[in-house]
Amino acid sequence: YVELRDELRAAGRTFRTESDTEVLLQLYDAYGAACVRKLNGIFAFLIYDRDRNVVLAARDHFGVKPLYWTRQGSTFAFASELRALRAVPGLELRIDGRAASAMLRWSFVPHPATIYDGVHQLAPGGLLEVTHAFSPSAVSTLYSVKVSITNTSGAVIDDLRYTRTFDWDVD
Repeated sequence: YVELRDELRAAGRTFRTESDTEVLLQLYDAYGAACVRKLNGIFAFLIYDRDRNVVLAARDHFGVKPLYWTRQGSTFAFASELRALRAVPGLELRIDGRAASAMLRWSFVPHPATIYDGVHQLAPGGLLEVTHAFSPSAVSTLYSVKVSITNTSGAVIDDLRYTRTFDWDVD
C-alpha cells in the first residue's frame, strides 16, 4: 500500500494517517470500484459510498480472505466469518441440504454457496455492489486465476471437474 499511497500523493492527494485503510478509501475516491484492480495481497472489505448510496464489497484475487453476504427481507448483512451472522438480529440461518451433501462428499462447499441457505460467499476476485434498494445489483469477478493440475490421479481430476461445474443460483 505504500507504493499506492505514494502514487496518490504524486497525484495531489493528502493523507492524515499512514494507514492502509486511508489509502484504500483514497483509491476508491479516485477510481471508484476499479480501485480493486490496483490492489495486491489479501483483503476483503466493504465501502459504503454515501454519495451514490451503494455498498461496495470486494475480495482478494485468490480468495484468502472470506466475505459472506445475505439478504433476508429488508436486512442485508455482510461478515468475514459465518458465525458473525448469527449475531444479526432477526436473521434466520438454516442449513442448506445441498451444501451439507457437498461438505460430506468433498469436505468443502463450493462458492457461491455456504452451509447456510441464502448465505453466499463472494468469489475470489469478486466485487459486489449493493444499491439503496438492498438488492445486489452487480456481482462480478475482476480477476480470474487459471490453475493447471498435472501428475494427479484420475479420481482427483474427476472431482475437480465436477466441483468446477457445481452451480447454484444466487437468490
